Amino acid sequence: MRRVHTAILAVSLASVAFITVGFLVLDIRQCPYTTTIVEDTALRRDGVVLISSTGKCGNLEQPTITYKRAGEYLVLTYSEPSNNICYRHIIESVKTQEGDTLIIRIELRLIETSEVCVMCIGYVTTTLAVGPLPEGARVYVNGLLAAA
Repeated sequence: MRRVHTAILAVSLASVAFITVGFLVLDIRQCPYTTTIVEDTALRRDGVVLISSTGKCGNLEQPTITYKRAGEYLVLTYSEPSNNICYRHIIESVKTQEGDTLIIRIELRLIETSEVCVMCIGYVTTTLAVGPLPEGARVYVNGLLAAA
């Protein structure tokens, strides 16, 4: 019985260590996912990686976006109102327009999951990593400008 507990603890600690280290690394191939989607193209596409997508109860009148630069990468947090907090975002499309200024337009879509959650009015918040990006690139998520 003691060996079983030790093995479970070792696996749990290894999982926590992986998740903690994973969020500090911005190498797009190593970003962890905390959403319940199987299809890989819904999580990563054309230099955009969906890091996490979660629902919460609360009041959010309209979509919001925040960002921070981490070297050549941009880490975006996009939130939008939802009548079901079990929904999660997937990457619907990524369109790139090159010219004097690089413009990236990311479209996210809400999908149902098999999760069981409290029914409430709330919002879904999604974190994305985009890059590598040159200085001055413009990134839009569902029409909202994140960086210029």
